[in-house]
Amino acid sequence: MSTGRVHRIAIFAAAIAMSQGLEIVIFSPARRASRKLLERITEFVRLLGFDDRIMEFNQEQLRVRSLSGKTSLIRSFPSKVSVSSNIFVGYTNPYPHEPVYTREHSQKGKTHHGFLGGQ
Repeated sequence: MSTGRVHRIAIFAAAIAMSQGLEIVIFSPARRASRKLLERITEFVRLLGFDDRIMEFNQEQLRVRSLSGKTSLIRSFPSKVSVSSNIFVGYTNPYPHEPVYTREHSQKGKTHHGFLGGQ
């Protein structure tokens, strides 16, 4: 992520979290970018003078008390997370006309896309 994009997202997330009680989930390209984005959001909350409203801050989430008195939760995760197809054992697709996509990693480290289909 470029620095400008990180700052725009961080300012927006900080402003909306401080104005209303809500939950925001942000997916970043990588783990490092995810942590940096959450740090930037925290910096902007502090820059606004709301240090005392930060309730919790760690590598994955920031919880603040908004100006409305409600709690806002901002979570930031890396989007490159693989899902094993083993979790689909015994799974019945409630929408048989729509395939359920999975990602599996081969032993050589290449990603193979497949789906557990309908009927």
